[in-house]
Amino acid sequence: MDFPEEVLALWNLIKDDDGLESVKPLGLRLVGPFEILAGKTFDDDEELNPHLHHRYFFDPAEFMTVAVGYRHFGYFRDSPKELPTFVCSNASEGYQFRIEGSSLVGVLIKLISKNKEKENLAKFEKGLRAIAEDLDLKIDDAKEVVKQRKKTIAQPLSGLGMVVPYNEKTEVGYRDLGYTPAQFKKLAEKIGNDTANADQQEEFQTTITFADVANDECDHGHPLEIGLNLYCFDYAELQSTSCRLLATTYPLLNRQLFADIVTAHVKNRKRKHLSLLA
Repeated sequence: MDFPEEVLALWNLIKDDDGLESVKPLGLRLVGPFEILAGKTFDDDEELNPHLHHRYFFDPAEFMTVAVGYRHFGYFRDSPKELPTFVCSNASEGYQFRIEGSSLVGVLIKLISKNKEKENLAKFEKGLRAIAEDLDLKIDDAKEVVKQRKKTIAQPLSGLGMVVPYNEKTEVGYRDLGYTPAQFKKLAEKIGNDTANADQQEEFQTTITFADVANDECDHGHPLEIGLNLYCFDYAELQSTSCRLLATTYPLLNRQLFADIVTAHVKNRKRKHLSLLA
């Protein structure tokens, strides 16, 4: 996957100083693409997908970690063929993410402004602001990004929005779930913890069948949303169903890499994230 210009610009700013630890005063450490730029290499383990590196339990395939610490921060992209759309973070304790802004540099500047030791980070902040000006990056625009994502075609439980091709004239590409987020969560919880009655079990199976039908009829956004929602739960049955739906749907959306990531993640899904770079 490709990365925005800010990644190399940020690395050039910090590589001769504290490098990966340059954001330590912010309670973070740079990882992922920055580790590659620092010369680190992946462990020689053919069974582990490199995209599992610093992938936490609730991270969807669209998310890639670039900084870890009190929260883990990463780029989110709607397609592996596109540049990241925004930066978001997660506290690793639940499926809901927080949108931080449109650029990593902008997010770091915002974090510095809230830091108690910001005076000691003045040189770093100056360098970051120079990058932001040079690349025309926005600073502290989280609210703007949130507003944009709320206008996307669907709102999975993660809170990150969802984008799929949709033809407004033919209405092909997406169909409504038929559930509010609360209703879907309630049904999924009952199925997952094995407290669903016969009617609820039948309802869930019908929902999954309709998702398969939606894929056959090119409404790929429908099974994608269901798959992403089920990915938010720590139940074996729901994870298995989620993986099947996502692994089937992503390629139909020309997002094969996301299907590969989900398949690998489900096989190695752990609350403790994996670190694969040496």
